[in-house]
Amino acid sequence: MVFKYGVKIVWPGGSDRDVKIGFSSRKWEPTITIGTRMLIYETETSELDPTALGRMAIIGEVEVTGDFYRDELGAPSPQHTWLVPVKPIGVFPSEQTVARADIRRIMSDRNFPQHHDTWRELREAQYLEITRLLHA
Repeated sequence: MVFKYGVKIVWPGGSDRDVKIGFSSRKWEPTITIGTRMLIYETETSELDPTALGRMAIIGEVEVTGDFYRDELGAPSPQHTWLVPVKPIGVFPSEQTVARADIRRIMSDRNFPQHHDTWRELREAQYLEITRLLHA
């Protein structure tokens, strides 16, 4: 099944010029395709840089523009060498964010994000409610 919408969980410290999103494996390759919309959720801390503090919120929106590919040199981290190209939707990162409490309410998941989360699919109604808050 192809997911048209989802949340990608990322560590803080990424660049607003990044045009690719890293994954640790090809697990999601069959379900994340060109046109998939991703909301980017920034975690509290980074395994790469313990001084980087994240917002624990949705910080922006991107659209997938190409297929998964492997690039160990251009990867955002040694653990995330499977990349998918994206383009920002609107201002990225956004000055407006969507707080974790709102995301948990919309997703009906009081434990989001869990330690193992990297990608969480969303129903269209959930996606639209989160983007409404992001672009308010």
